[in-house]
Amino acid sequence: MSMRVGYVGIGNMGGPMAANLARAGNEVIIGDLNQAAVDAFTGEHETARPANGLAVVGQDAEAVFTCLPNGKIVAEAVLGEGGIAEGMAEGSVLVDMSSSAPMGTIALGEALAERGIRMVDAPVSGGVPRAIEGTIAIMVGGAKEDIEKVRPALETMGGQIFETGGLGSAHAMKSINNVLSATNLLVGIEALVVGKKFGLDPQNMVDILNYSSGKNSATESKLKEYVLSREFNSGFSMDLMIKDVATALDLAHEMGVPWTIGSTVHEMYQAARNHMIDNADNSDIARWIEANGGIEL
Repeated sequence: MSMRVGYVGIGNMGGPMAANLARAGNEVIIGDLNQAAVDAFTGEHETARPANGLAVVGQDAEAVFTCLPNGKIVAEAVLGEGGIAEGMAEGSVLVDMSSSAPMGTIALGEALAERGIRMVDAPVSGGVPRAIEGTIAIMVGGAKEDIEKVRPALETMGGQIFETGGLGSAHAMKSINNVLSATNLLVGIEALVVGKKFGLDPQNMVDILNYSSGKNSATESKLKEYVLSREFNSGFSMDLMIKDVATALDLAHEMGVPWTIGSTVHEMYQAARNHMIDNADNSDIARWIEANGGIEL
């Protein structure tokens, strides 16, 4: 059954997910600061149309989806003057697919509840290719009835839906996942640099690791696709990775739990960022590690 939904943020991740909603026959109202992107999107998809302002995105919509750089931007887009919440009806659902801070998500949900608007957090993991394919993993937090209301749309965008608990829990899980993702890539690149210095072939090393106990998300795809290929084009920026790791560290601090390795990973990404161009890909950290090791993979 088709839905009328709003979608705000059609960047690297939001664009493909919104496109999957439109291709499935849903009426999708698009909001984005990049007017050229909006025009291109609505020109390509018959069931999509542009919104004349954020307050229009949620008018008569069952749900509004956001996929923005961080939770602060989400909150401003939703609650600010002329924001998304102004056009949403009581009982409709805001679904934040951004990588937002869990405590900020809880606070936003409370503010929306005062207006009779429900909220679900639904961040994703799996990268741009899986977002395009509609096979991306979606973590979902919120009240069961709210999740069920938007489940058809989520299933259109993702291959696996994982319920994590109450509002904010999915954003907590997402931030924790990204620390592991960042760590796998960082340690994997360092391992290849050490191995090549010794005389091992990096391509062969990755093949061996994938049949050994060292297998992880970096060895499965990222090392060959983005680093050894010299493409450095994962579609996920260094700045966003640093932000997501920091979000998880903030959560750990709030929970009173030390996260020594996570802190080290954050420090290393930040140090690498200081030597990178603007909008550097997170896989560009390999260049910094190679420079420190005195060898190119």
